[in-house]
Amino acid sequence: MTVSASQFVVDPSRTHLEITRRLLGSSAIVSQNPGLRDISVALDVSGFVRRLLLFDTYILYSVRLKEIPELVRHFGFQGTMDLLSSGALEIRCECAQYAEGAFNTPACPPLTFQFNVVEAHVWEQYRIESLPALTKAPLSGRQLMDLQGAVVRAVRRSDNRQMFSSEVAPAFEAELLSNERLVKAAVLLILSRQHGIRELDEFTLKIHKVGDDRFRAETNLDSKLHLSSQDIHSAIKTALLGIAGLFQRIGEMNAHSAVAGFTEEELSLFQNKFQALADALGSHKSEDF
Repeated sequence: MTVSASQFVVDPSRTHLEITRRLLGSSAIVSQNPGLRDISVALDVSGFVRRLLLFDTYILYSVRLKEIPELVRHFGFQGTMDLLSSGALEIRCECAQYAEGAFNTPACPPLTFQFNVVEAHVWEQYRIESLPALTKAPLSGRQLMDLQGAVVRAVRRSDNRQMFSSEVAPAFEAELLSNERLVKAAVLLILSRQHGIRELDEFTLKIHKVGDDRFRAETNLDSKLHLSSQDIHSAIKTALLGIAGLFQRIGEMNAHSAVAGFTEEELSLFQNKFQALADALGSHKSEDF
């Protein structure tokens, strides 16, 4: 299939783009060779083209701009420049995410977790430090300068501090403390992936807030599973970080006015979240006598 960049240019007469016409997602195929610290990024070309054709704007969830040389390799210098200037392609270049661990505070005891948002101290510096990835594209000096300028103009950034403090963090905390169904579903997904445990008799798991950013898990998993306390701690931590990532994705959808793709596991968590909401709002409880 032959595709030219001009096919993706947005019609300027369309001044209002619905959220369903904007997609936030990744097209990176990430790999890492043993012994090497840096990662390699290839481009899912067919998926990338399909998203450009199906949506007015594709917001690329970029891995430190490592996809850009791949764009040049597949679309050529001029085709890449056309994409970046057309409005059909925007770039999200961020490192902000939730992390778990004690930061300048006493270490957490077992089954206690401390969550923090980590991001670049100076975002502009992070973006500048990502630009050298573009040098892997086979371009002349002038072309490289033009490409760097086009990439910088295509980068879209939301107010991460505002997003996390007013939207993501409150939603994340509320789900941990009140949505036991979601938390248990997330833990079961991790146990299945890490230890092959796909079925588990009814178990207890309750999250309690024990500090400004600390949460403690109360569970009987140690008596249900032949796993070490460290394995159980690790599984719960990974599950809770997965829930945090889910709500960060929802926050970014709002920030970029775009829909986003989700993995099969994330969709499973979504189903558990909305089932709990449906149960809470349903009338069947008040109708039962």
